[in-house]
Amino acid sequence: MKENENWEDVLRLVEKRFEKYNWIHLYPNTCAVLTALWYGKGDFDRSMEIVLLFGYDVDCNAGEVGTILGVMNGYSGIPKKWIEPLGGELRTYLRDFRVIDLERFTDEFSKIMLV
Repeated sequence: MKENENWEDVLRLVEKRFEKYNWIHLYPNTCAVLTALWYGKGDFDRSMEIVLLFGYDVDCNAGEVGTILGVMNGYSGIPKKWIEPLGGELRTYLRDFRVIDLERFTDEFSKIMLV
């Protein structure tokens, strides 16, 4: 990636290199996540834009990029437009974690992961 000026060049390389693989395969999707993180340079909006436009398994890849940047930058590093539609909470099927306060969870998880 270092020798490519923009993420679109990387996308073209990935499309050529992994054309025999299905869109859900690990190789192109790992490239999508890494490309978004590299060229997004820690900016949440830009990284999400790149991973979403890159294609392939978009929902999973965006989830990974968002999670990584959330851990790296904490709750305050996630623009409000990504959080407000959720009402500040995440509803899950996890036992003992049916409703998770996003701010508290993100900040606590960031502290654990960055120790």
